[in-house]
Amino acid sequence: IPVSNIGGVIIFLNILLIYLFHFFDDNQIMTEKFFRYQHNYISFFIMSIPIFLIGVLDDKINLRANTKLSILLIILTIAIWIDPDLQIQKINLSFLEENIELKRFSILFTLFCIIIFINAINMIDGIDLLAGTYLFFLILLIIFRSDIDYLLILISISLINFLFLNYKRKLFLGDNGSIYCAYLVGYLFIKSVNYDNAFYGDEIFLAMMIPGLDLVRVAIMRISKKRNPFSADRQHLHHLISNHYGTRIAFISIILLIIIPNIYNLIFGHTLLMIVLSFLVYSSSILFLYKTIKLN
Repeated sequence: IPVSNIGGVIIFLNILLIYLFHFFDDNQIMTEKFFRYQHNYISFFIMSIPIFLIGVLDDKINLRANTKLSILLIILTIAIWIDPDLQIQKINLSFLEENIELKRFSILFTLFCIIIFINAINMIDGIDLLAGTYLFFLILLIIFRSDIDYLLILISISLINFLFLNYKRKLFLGDNGSIYCAYLVGYLFIKSVNYDNAFYGDEIFLAMMIPGLDLVRVAIMRISKKRNPFSADRQHLHHLISNHYGTRIAFISIILLIIIPNIYNLIFGHTLLMIVLSFLVYSSSILFLYKTIKLN
């Protein structure tokens, strides 16, 4: 049965309604937590449109990976240029007393982080509920580390609605959803750090490392086979698990692998230890799965 890929459309329309309600009715939904000045939320919405549309276009005509990457880099560079608060200017790590100042590498590092995160979200959107649940968890992390905000609550409601429809197999994110939602969540993380120092850099790395590690591993495999690192295949962790144990086990395993270290870190700390343990569990899982493939 054909399933619609308009998950991103639903979330984008919610953000559009929030924006219009804020802009024309003068209600403070978009607070200073993420938008200190009027030009911040104007630029946020203006740049959201082309980012969303590139995902729609990719769903329609399946853009080449290099073309999509080039267009995204141009759009994101403009977004950072018109909103300097979106730049990652320093890295603060929990185990270092002094911040690492990025200086002239700030824009390049910001582009690198957002592009990697967009591709990581795009690549985990391979089985039902996985990408949506992960994005919802990241929003919950931001809520936990900062005051409750109308925008975060409304985004959470949008994601819950999407997850319900995704569970019913009525729709999935598609590239329009994965690209836009990754930009949205990445934007909120950067602003929460730049404005409130809500996270250490290593805490953000821990929250995003499993999809990131999977992206890097698969990209290296593709390059070794002289393929585009962002081309499609079925070598991701959720594919390997679902091929042998089913999609339900794949979903539960990956979500637990992501959530448990982050919850432990929120309660007890020890971010660096959780990063090392998460890396070991991920690596062991990959080795076990490939060994199982060879045996079969």
